[in-house]
Amino acid sequence: MNTNLVIRGTGLVTAMGNSARATWDSLLAGKTISRHSRVHGVPADDAPDRVTTLACAAAHEAIADAGWGRSELESDQTALVVGTSKGPADQWLTAPPVTSDNPAAGRIHLQLPVASCQLPVKCESSVFTGNWQLATGHFMGLHSIAQTLAMRFRFGHGPRLTVSSACATGLHAMIRAAMLLRKGQADRVLIVAAESSLHPLFLQCYQRLGVVASPGELIRPMDQARSGFLVSEAAAAVCLERRPAIPGDVIVERFSLGSDATHLTAMDPAGKTLQRCLAQARGSEPVQLIHAHATGTRLNDPIELAAIGSICAGMSPPNLFSHKGAIGHTLGAAGLISLVLNVFMHRLGTIPPNTNTTRPLEISHARIASNCVERRIHRSLSIAAGFGGATAVVGLQTA
Repeated sequence: MNTNLVIRGTGLVTAMGNSARATWDSLLAGKTISRHSRVHGVPADDAPDRVTTLACAAAHEAIADAGWGRSELESDQTALVVGTSKGPADQWLTAPPVTSDNPAAGRIHLQLPVASCQLPVKCESSVFTGNWQLATGHFMGLHSIAQTLAMRFRFGHGPRLTVSSACATGLHAMIRAAMLLRKGQADRVLIVAAESSLHPLFLQCYQRLGVVASPGELIRPMDQARSGFLVSEAAAAVCLERRPAIPGDVIVERFSLGSDATHLTAMDPAGKTLQRCLAQARGSEPVQLIHAHATGTRLNDPIELAAIGSICAGMSPPNLFSHKGAIGHTLGAAGLISLVLNVFMHRLGTIPPNTNTTRPLEISHARIASNCVERRIHRSLSIAAGFGGATAVVGLQTA
């Protein structure tokens, strides 16, 4: 009997809800954020930072949804793949308070000699760079989310990886997990993508780049009146297993990775990398749904739609959807969020409205709807693209 990469469980915490179902219901209701937004309603725990708290919440939901118990989590055949573009960014940029019983808390201690520094960062009166540790004893870096998840859920000795590739991170993490399973290096993988990058430094950087929505404007993916995106924090999680599929299972069918070196932040104007990735992930069979990256920026949305249109000729027009009009741009978590939402669309046969998209851009051979669409989804694609040209597409299929 053939084995497949079967999605057993999913989890989401977003600005639209603190579970996958709550987020889904908000999308169906046409709700939207109107400013840069945080997740609400996630209980505080003993996680060392905000982004790890979100990651743990999404992971807990996915594991419960999959029905994984101690035997699965502690098995050496269980892998953990985490995606994040910035890790615990707020903690990197905010020193802990100095207290009478911990006078050293306001400092960060070097792990590397100062002589090796190349990009100095100022904190208090010290200049430092490199891998550092807070006075609390917690090591912070991109790896720290995976470290905490592994300890929290008592993982065994299977592979543990952290992936960071800007806004393509979530799908890159999923693809890396699929590679582990296809090579037989694990039987199951927990994939988590988490992001909390609402520090004013990052928001101002996006503002300077001209990719943030105009003051008072909503994020309008694939719309003629789009002006940019709004940033929100989120985490998504997927439990993926290598096993025979049963009817109704949603499986990872195909995927593709690519990149271009056209510009530090902009996509290749011709969209050649995305066209190639879409063609590879689509294969020879038609798709009913394409979950676009569609950030609502003036430059990238038309390029993406042109690339999508180029692979849709000759098949019944698929529906295009972007969750960012409702949830905002969650950066490194966005790709995995799109995949989790695609799983819901496969299972329920409903495509939520493209929130705030009232005057869609023109696209050949595809449909952009501002209302809910009832449609049986047998095959779908998720797209993610990041600064620097990182690109990924993942195709799902209903068994």
